[in-house]
Amino acid sequence: MEKLRKIFHKAYFFFLSLLFKRFIQNINENKDLLVFDIDNTLALTRESTNQDKRFLDANHNLCEAASYFLDSEDVVTIFISVRPISEFSNTKYWLDRNILSSNKKILFFTRTPQQKINLLHDATEIKNKLLIDDLSFNIGNKIRIMEDVLASINFEDLKYLGIDFINESKSMRSSKIISLIKNNLTS
Repeated sequence: MEKLRKIFHKAYFFFLSLLFKRFIQNINENKDLLVFDIDNTLALTRESTNQDKRFLDANHNLCEAASYFLDSEDVVTIFISVRPISEFSNTKYWLDRNILSSNKKILFFTRTPQQKINLLHDATEIKNKLLIDDLSFNIGNKIRIMEDVLASINFEDLKYLGIDFINESKSMRSSKIISLIKNNLTS
């Protein structure tokens, strides 16, 4: 059974990579790429009392910043989450409810957090890439950082704002968040 699961993961990532590469090829090389994670980043998954993916509480300040960048001419904003495909419709619904922009919300699902990093490192056509992702998980009440995934980020190729920034964003004004994101994209 484990061997079959590994084959499925490889096949899934192969097709996801093709789809992602096709998407990236259509981006003007002068534009920046901003990538938001959803769980524990835009959605307050840990804190939400409602675990239905359609109705998770939102990090409103960060969602407002995502809306701003979705409407930007210079930045391509996408969402990449580790969720099962069966949650695609619920996730799109959540994004539409919480990210107030009439622009299309591009959503990709990976099977693992490492796949997110691999996709973004492979997008060599885009010079400025910024990932906003907590890269964490829970064991009981304890939050653990995915150190191995974090260590795989080539910070020259991919800029990263993590759990500290996300936690601070909950009490920041969206204009401050937007300014920090802009600074990280251009630095």
